Amino acid sequence: MGKPGGGRAEISNRVTSKFHLINYTEPLEQNMKFIFETIGSIKFQSFDEEIKNLSPALAQATVALFN
Repeated sequence: MGKPGGGRAEISNRVTSKFHLINYTEPLEQNMKFIFETIGSIKFQSFDEEIKNLSPALAQATVALFN
């Protein structure tokens, strides 16, 4: 949004208080993979080794889906 003028009207503070601005920088793929692997290893602690070993592949699939 620019300053009022040239066809733009001033927006009141009451209206702008209803909106939220979210800004983030995308993490690197290796960081996302590390985060998802960590979450998976914690969540799968009580599972069999066969399931625990799927954590890296699941993390990679999650990153691919995100991209």
